[in-house]
Amino acid sequence: MKRILRIAFVVLCAVITSATGSYVFAAERIETVANDAKAIPVRGGVELSASGQTRFEIYSITGQQVKSVTINGENQTIELPKGCYIVRSPQWSKKVIVK
Repeated sequence: MKRILRIAFVVLCAVITSATGSYVFAAERIETVANDAKAIPVRGGVELSASGQTRFEIYSITGQQVKSVTINGENQTIELPKGCYIVRSPQWSKKVIVK
């Protein structure tokens, strides 16, 4: 019974898709946020930059918060020991490896 329902669902989706003639991909539905905040790994730390006031949070790979910094239209280098970190801004998260 489950197999019949599954086949009917696939056929129904194919009929609806071919009838509308348009395909919408997930990437087309994502709204992008214009933000030039960046986190760039440098030797011995992370360089954070943003054009406006942006709050960055830095977490260790185990999930403990290491630093919390607010940048106001400037570049700032945060010194960190070697390891993997997660840098988080209000719009994105990024994994950074400090060497």
